[in-house]
Amino acid sequence: CSLAMTAMTYFLLFKGIRGTSFASDELIIFITTNILLVVGIAFVFWAVLIFILNRLKLDMYRLVVLFGTFSLAMAFAGNDLVNFIGVPIAGFESYLAWSATGEDAYSYSMEILKEPVRTKTYLLVISGLIMIVTLWFSKKARSVTETEVNLGRQDEGHERFTPNRLARSLVRAAVNTRQYVANFIPDSWKNTTALQVEQTTALKAEAPAFDLVRAGVNLTMASVLIAFATSLKLPLSTTYVSFMVAMGTSLADQAWGRDSAVYRVAGVLNVIGGWFATALIAFTVCALFTFFIHNFNLFAIGALVLLAITLIARSFRYHKKKEKKKASRLAFESETKPIANAVLLERISHRITDLLDELMQVYHKALTGLIKEDQKSVSEAVNSVKALTLKNENLQYELYRSIKRIEEMDKEGSRLILYVYDLEQDILQSAKLIVKSIRAYLKNVLNPLHSEQIQQLELISNSIAEYLELIKAFLKVPGRNQIADLDQKKKDTLSLLESFLEMQVDGIKENQYGSRNSQIIFKILLESKDLVTIAARLVKLYRHVHQYDRSDLKSFLDIIE
Repeated sequence: CSLAMTAMTYFLLFKGIRGTSFASDELIIFITTNILLVVGIAFVFWAVLIFILNRLKLDMYRLVVLFGTFSLAMAFAGNDLVNFIGVPIAGFESYLAWSATGEDAYSYSMEILKEPVRTKTYLLVISGLIMIVTLWFSKKARSVTETEVNLGRQDEGHERFTPNRLARSLVRAAVNTRQYVANFIPDSWKNTTALQVEQTTALKAEAPAFDLVRAGVNLTMASVLIAFATSLKLPLSTTYVSFMVAMGTSLADQAWGRDSAVYRVAGVLNVIGGWFATALIAFTVCALFTFFIHNFNLFAIGALVLLAITLIARSFRYHKKKEKKKASRLAFESETKPIANAVLLERISHRITDLLDELMQVYHKALTGLIKEDQKSVSEAVNSVKALTLKNENLQYELYRSIKRIEEMDKEGSRLILYVYDLEQDILQSAKLIVKSIRAYLKNVLNPLHSEQIQQLELISNSIAEYLELIKAFLKVPGRNQIADLDQKKKDTLSLLESFLEMQVDGIKENQYGSRNSQIIFKILLESKDLVTIAARLVKLYRHVHQYDRSDLKSFLDIIE
């Protein structure tokens, strides 16, 4: 802790004091000529202070984190503030220098910019306030921080990044290397190392992502590296430095276990790749913009301004939608109370209703796209299925948290969630196969459907939509009167599908339909049968859960198994 405080003092005060208006030349000369003495005094001062805090049973890491926070803020300001106001201030100073001469703008030489630009203090203060307000209220800035914290957090949870081939290869190589090297390390060393990273207490839902030790190291190293590079006038990304420091400490602290390593490594690779891609994109786009402005003057500037406004608005819409999804997930994660049986039933009802509603739209778009040979409609159905699949995958994580929070005596509720997840997965599989087959059929520009087949598909689409609407109504207000209607509609829909299957078989025997045509029709009809059957199983499961007590639910779930 003393070394960390001394390093931050050196870069925060001694390196940062140059160029300030409040430091006299004598003070700067004294510090520069007696640097070792000053650093030694600082180290002794911090060592004595931290020793006293430790003897008083006070947490010395809090002091490091507090000082590190100010140090990192100063390091960011020293670097990012220049990036923020450098261009406009240089432009403003150029304008003042030119306007004072009265010369023509095209003939005026800008040699004045060879000298350092001395910024007015009030401009620095205004710029600093703008940065503070932006960081405080900007959800995008918060998202950057959350990405860094989530990739380095100690506990399990929702993983934002999807594993890729490179991440899997790196993790597999690391695991194999560890197993090989472990054969040559004495057991005493292994035991000592294990004690250093042993988790003494269970992590709570509201616990921070990591402890004060790692927080202190993160702040110290990031602020020192940023301040040192800034003093050498080296351009660097402060966010990138902070991110990589956090990833290094999380790796050393064994926050990346076998269950999370591949996701975390994939996240790090995505971030690093994003920085490289950003550099190349910035280089290329700036060259193109300069070319257009040089050749087309105001027309190019106007077009680029409109493009910038469009892209910014699109970015805000995308981020708002993303934040809405995240808010619903965080609301679920923040809950810690046990889930009662009634609450569980209500949540399952809402989930199944939303699924069926979106499934109806996917099914209708896919069949409409096939009938009208509209690839746009099919593409929308493909995107909707992908979104539903992702939501279903996220349910795997919710399963774990929900089962942990279900009331202790209601173990059947845990099994109920598992069966709902399984049925949801099955019904999505059927929808995915239908959409995938239709997309392939249209991409290959195969023959359009016959008129009677189009009529059959329209009847099927309407019948399934009516059946799903009845299910949704039953889930909202369960009643015995609706059960008979549901059963009858299910029989009618399945009977309709069976009759169309027979017609297709007859048409094949009469050489009316080709093989490609038959394959797509069979795929749609057979998967539609599965879709109706699985939806009926969802109704049956919910009906038994809603109408019977816990003992009956247990016997019913045993029958399903």
